[in-house]
Amino acid sequence: MKFPTLLAALGLSATLCAQCGTTGDTLVVETGAELATLSGCTSIFGSLLVSDPATSDVDALSQVTSVEGHLLIHNNISLLHVGGLQALETIGGNLEFHNNFTLQSLDGLSALTSIGGDLTFMGNITLVQFDALEGCSFGGDVVFRENTTLASLGGLAGQTTLAGDLILDHQNLVLDDLSPLATLTQVAGNLEVSLPMLTQVQGLSALEEVSGDLRLFDMDLLANLDGLQAMQVIGDTLDLHGNGSMVNIEALAGLDEIGTVDITQNQALMWCCAVANWELNSVVQSTATLEDNHSNCTGYTTVAEDCEPLNVATAQAVAFTPGWYQLQFWSVGGRILDARTAWVQRPETIAHGSPGLKVVTGVGEHGTFHILVHR
Repeated sequence: MKFPTLLAALGLSATLCAQCGTTGDTLVVETGAELATLSGCTSIFGSLLVSDPATSDVDALSQVTSVEGHLLIHNNISLLHVGGLQALETIGGNLEFHNNFTLQSLDGLSALTSIGGDLTFMGNITLVQFDALEGCSFGGDVVFRENTTLASLGGLAGQTTLAGDLILDHQNLVLDDLSPLATLTQVAGNLEVSLPMLTQVQGLSALEEVSGDLRLFDMDLLANLDGLQAMQVIGDTLDLHGNGSMVNIEALAGLDEIGTVDITQNQALMWCCAVANWELNSVVQSTATLEDNHSNCTGYTTVAEDCEPLNVATAQAVAFTPGWYQLQFWSVGGRILDARTAWVQRPETIAHGSPGLKVVTGVGEHGTFHILVHR
């Protein structure tokens, strides 16, 4: 319903109203004149859509402290800032910023403490950061699509759990840093990351559970999953595909539970002993598919040929005897794992071409380590 029509229906003045709108309805603002009629409103009942290609600010909303439903900032191609939302504290539904072509930040939203629904950024081609949302709680999905200049996830800093999905799509062209997510331990929905400039996932070092899918795909600069060692549960599907430089997935060797595994089209992926470890410990609840990776990682039979359990007592004795190679410590969640990994040189190199030596990993009194043993 258009805003003037709604006011008339309610018998209210268009110049001053502390409470505006109707629960279950949406105020649609498409001109500066319509936006000006909201001056003086402190609460919005229902939802508010601001979609005015000519407006450069939302200063008329400077007294609004709450929106009962959704706040939708769509297609405001001249919007320069949202300083007019400085008093806003709560949104009961979604907060959406779509196709605001000149908006660079959300400075002005620092008073916002709670978003009951989704937080969505899509097609904001000049948005660089949304740091003003740091400390805000989110009740639904957090989605970033086609924000081509977004350089920081600082607005998510300090989050420990997310109630829905976290989606970072491939058209966030410059985003390469997940470090603001360093305190995140759980994603209750899906975690989907497809950032073309991402080279590492150390920013997810505290993450223990993704209740839905964990999907990491089409990232040609990502060589490994170092940083995901704390992961324990993937409730649905682990989907790794199209990561052209990924050579190992051993950081996920300590998982306790996965629904389905789908690891495909990672042409450089050579080390998949994590998969053997999952099989050994009955981690995968459904099916595991390994296809179109490097020849070392094209099926469980192939993987199992290079990966087998290691006796702890034997490993300790060999590991701390002076010999072939200086040991490298590496945690895999306390499990015994035999792995050819990228953390050490390939065994053929270490053993000067001898095919009789392999790299294995065991748990000893000084931690988890790599050693060389005879097959």
